[in-house]
Amino acid sequence: MHYNFKNLLFKGSFLQKEGNESVYYKLFDSLKSVILAKEIPDNFKLPPSRVLASDLNLSRGTVIKAYELLLIEKLIVSRQGSGYFTNKIENTSKVPNKELATKKHPGIYPKISKLGKSFIQNSEYYVGENYLGTVCFRPGLPPLDIFPAAVWQKLSNQYWKSIKYSELSYSDSLGIKFLRKNISNYLKIYRNIDCDPDQIVVTSGSLHSLSLVATAILNPRNSVILENPTYKKAYNLFKSLKAEIHMADLNDDEFNIATLEDIETKLLYVIPSNQYPSGKRMSLKRRQELLDYATSKNILIVEDDYDHEFSNWEEPISSMFSLDINDSVVYLGTFNKLLHPSLRLGYMIIPKFMISPITAISKQTFRFISPNLQSIMAMFISQDYLNKHLRQVMKVSNLRKDAFIEHFESLFKGEIDLEINNSGLHIIGILKDHVKDFQLCNYLLENDIHVHPLSSYYIEDKSRNGLVMGYCSVNKTLIRKNLNRMHKLYLNYLKETTAIES
Repeated sequence: MHYNFKNLLFKGSFLQKEGNESVYYKLFDSLKSVILAKEIPDNFKLPPSRVLASDLNLSRGTVIKAYELLLIEKLIVSRQGSGYFTNKIENTSKVPNKELATKKHPGIYPKISKLGKSFIQNSEYYVGENYLGTVCFRPGLPPLDIFPAAVWQKLSNQYWKSIKYSELSYSDSLGIKFLRKNISNYLKIYRNIDCDPDQIVVTSGSLHSLSLVATAILNPRNSVILENPTYKKAYNLFKSLKAEIHMADLNDDEFNIATLEDIETKLLYVIPSNQYPSGKRMSLKRRQELLDYATSKNILIVEDDYDHEFSNWEEPISSMFSLDINDSVVYLGTFNKLLHPSLRLGYMIIPKFMISPITAISKQTFRFISPNLQSIMAMFISQDYLNKHLRQVMKVSNLRKDAFIEHFESLFKGEIDLEINNSGLHIIGILKDHVKDFQLCNYLLENDIHVHPLSSYYIEDKSRNGLVMGYCSVNKTLIRKNLNRMHKLYLNYLKETTAIES
């Protein structure tokens, strides 16, 4: 390690020590203090003697003498050919340097802002939200095991071999031109969307995109219309920003759009291609009605098309953005659902009147997504790897969906009814009334089966009781193995709840 220890030794008072002691002993005493105080971790490599001597403007012999004293007291160990390492110190209760034993006292802090409190209040618990265990059967995950990691590494190496030093400087806040152009080409072919690359904003995903739009458009207490059920994190974002939220069954063609006429709203958030989590597809008739409604009321529509390929591969349908002739739709897309969620790379297409505010907000908040990541993604698209991967993803996910449905139905035999017509990356299972989805999901999660409660996606009274289950993140062998476990856990849950009730 070539760490500079000046700050640590300043804290250990080495640079301020006076008196008749030798310099090497002062250095030894200061190093001893910080080691005993655990300011330096156990088994940590100390700087080479020549490096520490150069940093402190001392002779190398002075540093070596200090290290030898530390060796005698067994505070460090010497490993031939490797250097000096701190030893594991069992008892650190006695710290010789009192200046190191600082104690923080609780003080009087500024009050959290109303907006900060609002975000805290609306950061409600999700079953398994921060769970880092198994991925079976977490909704929203693509086939993780087929991601072409070797290809991604090759492109990464290609990027760094050809990098210009100027490209290591600050980047365009809306995204590098190379990626925005490639996204534009990709959207023309796969989604029949024609847009100017300058309208594309590169983000970390749908929620980041939505946050930028909401910040640019909404004031506190402005109204927003959402579907019921809906993407709960989007609902919580609007709630945290103190928007007035109105829910509507927008995917139901029986729902009368005229009932929204009295709502003075600025923004309408919809997921028309594969409504989350219901899996419904909004009809062309309803899409046109909402576009006409938005035009008449001067409303901005946010169209979240989070997994377009999964829901439009066999039977494509026009996006609201492509149907729009009045520049009133923001289109959200993401690569996190096509490749893997840890990628954190999405995009949105914004009307031209929003380019200026979104640019300003981006510059002063998130700034930009890593240009390295953007460049590799651009090459992944332009060199046809995304196209090849998409075909493989669709093939594998369809096979896994069939395997999931077949084995699930053979185990549960109608105890949980599957809604198998849903498109996308998950399947809904409807529970019997006496089985509560929240309780069952928590029970399954305790045993490494990760599913979501269907009722948690509903905001108003029309809640449904069921499970939202991802089916394609792992291979067919693991699907069957974990479904077997899930079935046994379900039976045990029924026994335990029946015993409690009796």
